[in-house]
Amino acid sequence: MRLLLRSLMVGLFLAGGYTFAQQQVYFSVDMNGEDIGVNDTVSIAGNLQVAAGFANDWTPGQIVMKDADGDGIYMDTLTLPAGSYEYKFTYLKAGAATWETPPGACTNSGGNRAVTVVAADTTLNTVCFNTCDASCPSGSGMVTFQVDVRNETFKPDSVSISGSLQMAAGFASNWTPGLTLMDDADGDSVYSITLTLPAGNYEYKFTLTDTSGSNVWEPFPGGNRQISVTDGLDTTLNANCFGTSFEVCPQDLPPINVTFRVNMANEFVSDSGLFIGGSFQDPQWQKNQIKLEDPDGDEVYEVTLSIKPNFYEYKYFNGANGDPSSDEFSETGDFLAGGCGLGGFGNNRALELINIPADTVLPAYNFNECNTVWVTDIEDDLDENGSFSIYPNPFSQVTNVEFSNPTGITYRFSLMNMAGQVVFQAETREDRLTINRKDLGAGMYLLRIQNPTGEQLTKKLIIQ
Repeated sequence: MRLLLRSLMVGLFLAGGYTFAQQQVYFSVDMNGEDIGVNDTVSIAGNLQVAAGFANDWTPGQIVMKDADGDGIYMDTLTLPAGSYEYKFTYLKAGAATWETPPGACTNSGGNRAVTVVAADTTLNTVCFNTCDASCPSGSGMVTFQVDVRNETFKPDSVSISGSLQMAAGFASNWTPGLTLMDDADGDSVYSITLTLPAGNYEYKFTLTDTSGSNVWEPFPGGNRQISVTDGLDTTLNANCFGTSFEVCPQDLPPINVTFRVNMANEFVSDSGLFIGGSFQDPQWQKNQIKLEDPDGDEVYEVTLSIKPNFYEYKYFNGANGDPSSDEFSETGDFLAGGCGLGGFGNNRALELINIPADTVLPAYNFNECNTVWVTDIEDDLDENGSFSIYPNPFSQVTNVEFSNPTGITYRFSLMNMAGQVVFQAETREDRLTINRKDLGAGMYLLRIQNPTGEQLTKKLIIQ
């Protein structure tokens, strides 16, 4: 059946007029760092599956790799047309898929492995599952993990470790809080657990859970914690302070006043208000509870909160819909890339208050950005170097408005008839807007463009 599907795919390429040659690509992955049983399935999943004759892309279990000699290295050969592809290795255990998350050194910007097929057969180097290494270490070692939670405002009923090491240590699933429980035998708020792990590389975080089942993942700077287990080498890790890279928790300081500020000059503030949510709240991330105000009308909204010094994550929310956990109105900026974010567990803004004994006023960052500079002159914004254009104009069905918007300001467009009635309205942060005539009658219209500071620009439109 598999050969038939691949033959059909080749035929389809020929019938469709494609001239790309089909090439053999040899894949191999070392699974010695994973717990692979005889009934488990190791596979390749990616956007190469359909091209290779399989039913769906990014589907684990379709491309079954084999370990013919039992050495823990699984192989398969795919016939692919020339082109660029993304993929990952996966394995199915009791029907549940485990996807690898290899480091950035051997992945593209999307976190996937990549291969480019050219006019020759290709044999890819063997890689260890979930790593960039050519082979996996073998054997196992005992690791004692410890975490200090004495500075946490969230008082847990249990502390656990969660990560890619849980199934390797014999637990039912990975990245599952409350499953791999840690113990505080002497009541000093330092919890520990000893796990026997196959040699290999793992990622993990500590998590807190209360009796209601609410979980708090530590906002560890830079992403997940990592450990490499060596065959036969037992390791006791120092008691990491929850949510930090410190071995000893910082001094337990009293709360300080933190003034959060956000510049909304480039935005239209929702009628329901502007809010802040984060891990400093109790409960955490109540996204419609803390409202910011602009008492002096300078477009900079602010609120002052009493917060205990620690590491935190937060975001601003332009509006609220009644659901304190909703992300509907959340900032969506790439704060990690911008330099004010925290990676690994969501791309949120970072707030580092460790060992800060005095009240703090944060910079007035732009909404969705890590900078504090904004543009307010609408003529300079839109008509810079004559870049503003409407075409076609006059138009009969559809017209396009294009303009300069390098900083991603939100503009509001209102189309009015000659009686002053608004017949179309839209907002965009892009540099292009399409206006569809729909049921508008022929005649002259005025297109009003407004930036968040209230400045306006008006252009004429004619519908034929």
